[in-house]
Parts: sequence; structure tokens; C-alpha cells
Amino acid sequence: VKGLNKELTIKMVGKYVQLPDAYLSVNEALRHAGYYENSTVHIDWINAEDINDENVGDMLKGADGILVPGGFGQRGIEGMIESAKYARENNIPYFGICLGMQILFEKGYEVTPTEGLGFLKGEVKLMDVQAKIPHMGWNELILTQDHPLMKNIKNGDYVYFVHSYMAYPTDDELI
Repeated sequence: VKGLNKELTIKMVGKYVQLPDAYLSVNEALRHAGYYENSTVHIDWINAEDINDENVGDMLKGADGILVPGGFGQRGIEGMIESAKYARENNIPYFGICLGMQILFEKGYEVTPTEGLGFLKGEVKLMDVQAKIPHMGWNELILTQDHPLMKNIKNGDYVYFVHSYMAYPTDDELI
């Protein structure tokens, strides 16, 4: 793409950064969003296991945004949590996908009980198996109230849902 006049650096803190295709769709989405904004997006992949409370500032230095994608298991969670905390404390845009969003809540139970950051009140728990929501596939989203997090989503939009865990916020403003 020619004529891009801005440059952005996104620090992607994940568990599988050594595998080039692990986050391929996320990488491409970031690049295409950059094109839309007339920007070149540089993605700096950082292994979540390498981040701790003592080096997080050095590891995330120069970030225009921080993205924490999904992952399975306990490995690297502390680095992901430190990254989200650093983003909040330093006013850096943060985007959490799956596990990256879950750590923003008070507590999660996906692998073992894990304390989150508590930025969002509530917990991430196994979905109620009695719920009439498929665990995989396209689902129509029914919005019950307006909220800034949903400003670009219309009632009745379809979303792809693949997960057995979900956030149970206790803050009625998030529901």
C-alpha cells in the first residue's frame, strides 16, 4: 500500500508469538485497520512469559497500543496481566481478545481460579450448560441497553461465538 503517512507500533503480548501464523487473522486485521487510517502498523510480538512487574515498562516502551490475544492454560498469564495494568496506568490504548479481555475482570475460572485486575466488576465462568446459546457458530446479538462498548454494534447483528466461558459482569452498566 502506497501513500501511508503515519506509523503505529502495536505491542502484541501473547503465548504463541514464536509461531508466525498463530495470530495471523489478528495481524491482518491490524494492518487493514491501519490502511483505513492511512497508517503503517508495526506489530512487535512479545512473549507473555518474558514480561514481569520489573521489566514491563522496558518491554512495552514505545507502544501506541497494546493487544493481548487469546490463549489457553496458565502459562504467560502474569505477563498478560502486567501488560493490561501497564496500559491502564500509562494511558495506552488496550485491546483484549478472549483471555486478554477476561483478565480485566475480577476473577476467572477457565483453568484454575485466577485473580484478574478488577477493572471490570464480575467474573469469567463456565457458561450455564442449560443456556440456550450454542457454544459455537453465528448468533444474533440482542442488545438490552445502550453502552459505549457497543456503540458500533446494532441490535440484531450476528457475531461468531466460540467459547464455553463467558463474562458475568456484576455492574449493570455493562449488561
